[in-house]
Amino acid sequence: MNAETGHARQYFRLADVPEVFPSATAGLRILLLADDGHRANVVQDHIQGFLKHSIHRYTVLNPRDRRTPEGVDENDWDAILIHYSIYSIEDSHRSKTWQAFIAGFRGVVAAIHEDEYQLINRFRQRFAELGVQALFSCLDSPENLERVYGGDPRLAETLFFSCLPGYIPRALQEAAATPVLGRPLDVAYRGRTLQPQLGRLGQEKRLIGERFEVIAREHGLRCDVSSAEDARIYGAQWPAFLASGKAMLGVEGGATIFAFDGTLQADVARYQAAHPDASFEDIWRELLAPHEGNIDFRTLTPKFFEAIAAGTVLVLYPGRYSGILEAHRHYIPLERDGSNAAEVVSRLRDDAFLQAMADRARSEVLYRDDLTTEFYVRQIDRVLGKLFGDRAGSRRLRSSMALRSLLDGRNLTHELALGETELRRRVARTEEELVGLREAIRASDAGLDELRGRLEEERRARIEAEQASVRAEARVQAQEARVQAQEARVQAQEVRVQYVESRLTSGRVLLSLLVRTVIARLREKLGGRS
Repeated sequence: MNAETGHARQYFRLADVPEVFPSATAGLRILLLADDGHRANVVQDHIQGFLKHSIHRYTVLNPRDRRTPEGVDENDWDAILIHYSIYSIEDSHRSKTWQAFIAGFRGVVAAIHEDEYQLINRFRQRFAELGVQALFSCLDSPENLERVYGGDPRLAETLFFSCLPGYIPRALQEAAATPVLGRPLDVAYRGRTLQPQLGRLGQEKRLIGERFEVIAREHGLRCDVSSAEDARIYGAQWPAFLASGKAMLGVEGGATIFAFDGTLQADVARYQAAHPDASFEDIWRELLAPHEGNIDFRTLTPKFFEAIAAGTVLVLYPGRYSGILEAHRHYIPLERDGSNAAEVVSRLRDDAFLQAMADRARSEVLYRDDLTTEFYVRQIDRVLGKLFGDRAGSRRLRSSMALRSLLDGRNLTHELALGETELRRRVARTEEELVGLREAIRASDAGLDELRGRLEEERRARIEAEQASVRAEARVQAQEARVQAQEARVQAQEVRVQYVESRLTSGRVLLSLLVRTVIARLREKLGGRS
């Protein structure tokens, strides 16, 4: 049974949320950490969706611009939501001081994560360090969520939700589409050359463009197709580019190789350095083949919604497309080997056929309620509201209620009524907590020294006996892991001590203010009587 929700399940589809969380607290104050200066339209739309559609009160703050949380009072927020535009494991996106602030935050912490097929172990560690209670992932199924995040005891209390990488903002639904007839291009496309270690699926963004260029030359089609990084298009130019073509190429997003520890990425980099002319097939044969398909993740990406909104027909490799797009109904399928190229070209020259398909995709896909940004935001609202309201099961909230009640300025009137004695009692209790934490750190230091001593004795014994057995090495490694774990716990406790000390200082300041206020009121009353 999951302590956070009262439900045994840990992995969900976003559509499951209304059933799992039939009611939740509304009107929370949520700090959204996001890169609101990102140049991609889909990222801006994603961020703005929370401000436009949420039942909570969101404030956006960009930790890439504001390098420290100085001046940010945790008591102003009920929850923190970390947006996928803030790369969680890069200090350039979020400094160590921000990480400490989030780790010490007493409310709900949640994250939106995308492109999660590399460095998985580092992300899992970071989510555990930050105390993430809900993760909204772009992985395509609860089964893949469990394959990626399951079995990690550090995330045993975290809830995971399978989402699309992007949803349909209202502006796309309201955008007018120009007719297919009269567009200057037959096909417009911008792909991307992805890293080899993403597997064969990751190469299809480039391959479909290269192969279609050959088809276009053979059949005299007018195309603007590129996968070069310097040819990518952003901002207001992107919708205009989509509307310039009768059709757009596309493939499923995702990856068919998941790299958990960064080893494969390093191996590929070394191989490419030693063989600068190596093709993807060379790298795949030498390094990637044993890993191909270890996790098969495929999803529908936001640019398909943008193309449909523009009235641009999709020409896609056949695939699942998250069960949303249907071949021959919402898109023209192009076989990977090009075997049906003549049929595709014939369809691209039939403006009436193209217009009918474009109109059908708009009516059947663009206006689905469960694909809108509003639907997406409201489900996240439910989860955050439930986690916040479920104080009895939340370790973060349960452990902080007394201190937060003391320090929250919204409760000033109530605290005045309690009187000076009650306030002093609460401050004393906080000081006792601080003493306990310091004693725990000293005990941890002693235990750490003992573990280090044992490790050193084990190493000397191993050298003197000249025994390099696997079992002895395993014991050493296990002890090293315990030392590292103990060090991590000590560091976490030190951060907590610093945090409690800072709150204690604030509490003392507040106590002084309250005492002065009480004295002033007493003087006013005494003066009035006289």
